[in-house]
Amino acid sequence: MSNQNLSLKTNQTGQNQMAHHFLVVSIWHFWASLAEALNPRLRNLPLALVENLNEQARIVDCNVLASNLGIRKNQSLNAALRKTPRLVVKTLSENHQVGFVKTFQKLAKKWGEPLKIQDHEVLLRIPATTVIQRAAKFLKVQTDCWLELECKIKAGFGSTPILAKLAMLTLKQPGFKYLSVSDQEHLKMIPLQLLPGLGWRTGAVLKRYGVNNVSDFLTTPADQVYAWLGKNGLRLQYQINRGFLTTPNPVENFQKNSDFKSRLNLKLNQLKNSLHPNWLSPNETF
Repeated sequence: MSNQNLSLKTNQTGQNQMAHHFLVVSIWHFWASLAEALNPRLRNLPLALVENLNEQARIVDCNVLASNLGIRKNQSLNAALRKTPRLVVKTLSENHQVGFVKTFQKLAKKWGEPLKIQDHEVLLRIPATTVIQRAAKFLKVQTDCWLELECKIKAGFGSTPILAKLAMLTLKQPGFKYLSVSDQEHLKMIPLQLLPGLGWRTGAVLKRYGVNNVSDFLTTPADQVYAWLGKNGLRLQYQINRGFLTTPNPVENFQKNSDFKSRLNLKLNQLKNSLHPNWLSPNETF
């Protein structure tokens, strides 16, 4: 084998080793799952969780049966009881939360490289996967969670962390989904409000410019994003496309280039205005 072929094979191997995807695992109905794990009989009853039992109490979480009956998070407890009189109401079991979360975090280290861990959600870096491998990975994670915590999960796979998060958020029930930048049809169905840092007000502003979904946001030219949202918008677009922004250089370089172009145009306009009118024809420009 020639040195050139050997070098090419080595480079390809290195690229394959560097190829990876991201996985977001979230416990479905976290507080309800915790209560049901402590008392399995609650699985057969519509259950709602509140912080305190008082007149101003609002629902923090509910199980599947309650959700199917129209109970929603942040709904007032009084309204929920009027809608479902047989609703079982429990307060949050914060004393048991610590052990539940520690077990979940311990399991997460078996599934991949943890990048961000929260109480009920974890972001992992995993090797690049095919459709079959993603299905097998989901079954492995779901089995571990059920055996150890007796809970169901939602899993989002993505080519970048934000896309993995979006894939998880779009799931309406336990399961898994994969998103990549090339999935334009799926990205068109994801509202802008799901993007981190973009609230409904910013989304309303972008919609006035014809940016209605994540796909539109990704295909918007960088200079337009910078003009509308500044460096934070440009940073978000970069993160969706390429993953973690470990260095601000892409944003800084764009700003430097934009500033340079602005200064150059200003100098050219000043030079043009200083020239004698007869030196330029009416249609001649720089």
